[in-house]
Amino acid sequence: MKTKPLFRDLFISIIVSFFLNIILTKISIPKTDLSSLEFFKHLPFWSGTLILFLLFNVFFFLKKSGYLTLSAFLFVLLTGFGYANYIKMEKRSDPIVPNDIFLLKESWAMTKQYVSTWQIIYLVIGFILFLAVAFFIIRKKWQPSAPIGYRIVISVISIASLFALGQVKEDTIWNKFGVSNKIKMPAQNLSDNGFVMGNFLQFSAMYQQKPEGYTKNAVENSIKKYEKNSESIYASAKSVDVIKPNVIVLQLEAFFDPTTLPNVTFSEDPIPFFHSLQEHYTNGKLGVNVFGAGTANTEFEVLSSMSLQLFPYDTHPFTSHVIQPMDSIAHRLKHNGYSTSGFHNNVGWFYKRTTAWPYLGIDHMEFSDEMFKDKNVESVYDVPAVPKDYVLFDSIIKRTQKTKGPDYVLGITMETHGPYTKWYDHDIKVTSDTVPKTSTDIIEEYAFKMREVDKALEHLMNYYENSDEPTMIVMYGDHLPWLGDDKLVYYETGYGNDSQTIENREKMYATPFLIWDNYRNNKKEELNLGSTFLMPYVLKEIGVKGNGLQSFLQEQMNKGIHQLPPEAFQKHEGWTAETIKQYRYMQYYYLNEPSTVKK
Repeated sequence: MKTKPLFRDLFISIIVSFFLNIILTKISIPKTDLSSLEFFKHLPFWSGTLILFLLFNVFFFLKKSGYLTLSAFLFVLLTGFGYANYIKMEKRSDPIVPNDIFLLKESWAMTKQYVSTWQIIYLVIGFILFLAVAFFIIRKKWQPSAPIGYRIVISVISIASLFALGQVKEDTIWNKFGVSNKIKMPAQNLSDNGFVMGNFLQFSAMYQQKPEGYTKNAVENSIKKYEKNSESIYASAKSVDVIKPNVIVLQLEAFFDPTTLPNVTFSEDPIPFFHSLQEHYTNGKLGVNVFGAGTANTEFEVLSSMSLQLFPYDTHPFTSHVIQPMDSIAHRLKHNGYSTSGFHNNVGWFYKRTTAWPYLGIDHMEFSDEMFKDKNVESVYDVPAVPKDYVLFDSIIKRTQKTKGPDYVLGITMETHGPYTKWYDHDIKVTSDTVPKTSTDIIEEYAFKMREVDKALEHLMNYYENSDEPTMIVMYGDHLPWLGDDKLVYYETGYGNDSQTIENREKMYATPFLIWDNYRNNKKEELNLGSTFLMPYVLKEIGVKGNGLQSFLQEQMNKGIHQLPPEAFQKHEGWTAETIKQYRYMQYYYLNEPSTVKK
């Protein structure tokens, strides 16, 4: 009977998919209780099993040995993916998502921080076992496969089914299968939909979709309106300050005021210089969309004024979306006669900055290989091998000395990067009656790093304080520091937690920012801004007209809206469905229209 091998192989595929789903669930979500039948009543589990069944049978058209080899490879790959999810969840409370495939090189570079030697050994053993199984499969003489015609039909049906399921966006349809396509947070998606189904939904939503109702002509008309409305705003700033100052934007790695942690006492102020600046210059809290990591996402939001809230969840735009010229603060200032530069005291390939920065208007770039050339290793690296920021700041000074006319400079620092393992005793001591010593040691190490950065900032700003060139320096943190696995220090000090409340969001997703200059009389405002609103505010301050998106955000600021938080908090901030739709339309326009970049 010709169909007997077909049904036999499909039945085996179903059994393998079922058990692989159990393995992936238990590996990726260890707390899952498999001891009762209740788990198997969970519909997303069966939806995930179907997805695995279809994935395996994409290769069904191959001969038996080829099909089994690729199936074994897929089995090992998905198991490794689940194990990586377990490690990431254990260390960062954040699951693996499909967009992480764009960060394989970056992830490998950080492996030593998160993966133990034994875990690497397990992975190597798994790979060796796969090679052994593959060799066995290739050498063994298998029973005849089903006829090629049947196998092709199964493969075509599997591919078509996966594609069709990926196109389902309507939540009411997914709800019938116990699945929610309203992905709010990756960890919640994993918990609600399971590892396989959750990642399938994330994969289906990886790329920016054209918003419903979007038309290019209508958006261009809106842009013209916002640009015209903003002319008076920029004109009034220009009438006050007719000069073109250098604009130096410093994104400070994991920059946070440790003295705001409750229930701990510091023997001395770790950031006295920054605190002195806060007394005289515009400063406040900068709302960001990442916690403990995701430096380049805050960097992208500040450069482009595009919000991560309007991208698919856990997107890394530098690696997935910045693939052509894209309008930004750098392009705007370059059009107004500025030289544009970017500095980072780390390698340039991280987050693909060497590719992304030029598309975003940065002409001159310097990274650690050039910055640290001919320098003594001990003088430029902190323990453990984290580059010091003063070298970066000196490179910025040299650049502005060399160029003629005003400069736009982006500096991405590294010195306060984790981990915050206490390598030796510091003269800054942190004590507490309630917080365990393991956590106060982490805080001490972080405070020491912050003090070094504070000194480097003082060195940089003392230079520009005495410079004849008018200069504005904008500094902010990219995200809060990762103080202990699973936010341990924040929990133990009582600073914050994982609760989805406005109050907690304002603590865990906000960093200090400050705007200093040497040509105005200590202008000071205290305000809170979102990262996408920072450059529209700066453009207003220096009297340079922004693009339509920046003008739109400036208009929102005039209405009292200063950031775009997650959907649950947008109404509280003052957003309406219509204004969010306008933001989404314009963001899609600037993301996909290279012609918007002024030459």
